[in-house]
Amino acid sequence: MIRKYWHGAVINGVKRDLNPRFNKGSYKISDEDKQIIELAAASLLFEGNTPLLQLWKNYQSSEDKTALLFRGFDKICVMWRCLDFVKSGKYEYSDFRAYWDYWSPESAAKKLPDLVSKAYIDDVWSEAEKLRPV
Repeated sequence: MIRKYWHGAVINGVKRDLNPRFNKGSYKISDEDKQIIELAAASLLFEGNTPLLQLWKNYQSSEDKTALLFRGFDKICVMWRCLDFVKSGKYEYSDFRAYWDYWSPESAAKKLPDLVSKAYIDDVWSEAEKLRPV
């Protein structure tokens, strides 16, 4: 089934979400491994542009409010896409069951900055709940 492969990284020839806290059933990867993979990818993307690579590294480690908000939105941006896919009629709510389960309102409130959590719960979760089969 093609629809289950819409997202993320290619690992062993299969497209998957590269998140060790989310997709443990598909592959074993630690948070440290993910950081190494992301650094390697950024190094390739910014090859020859050391200032841009350093800017990316600074963003990753920054405790600045703007960086924290942006990283929060980055974590859940895929959820807006999940909602769009279900609304399109080409996918079912259940195709993204693991995503809805992982990013429950409780999880969002616990793991994300308040502004990001509120936006997610008010905008995405509330719309997704309307599409949940009874």
